[in-house]
Amino acid sequence: AYDKFVIPRTWLSRPSWYCINGEVLYYTKDGKADKIIESELKSKNGKILYNGAEGKIWLGPVIWSTPKWCN
Repeated sequence: AYDKFVIPRTWLSRPSWYCINGEVLYYTKDGKADKIIESELKSKNGKILYNGAEGKIWLGPVIWSTPKWCN
């Protein structure tokens, strides 16, 4: 993630995962990209499923732009 944009290619390992719809799980820690992701999830009503010393697990909508090559 850079500044205010989430760049999923830095953490999505399969191209088909860019094309997902609906809710997905996110794992965040204390990094700069994690803070941007958490902010996006909060603004889109994401839910924290787990909050522990090692990080958070969120359930929320896709927060990246879907590529044109997705149907």
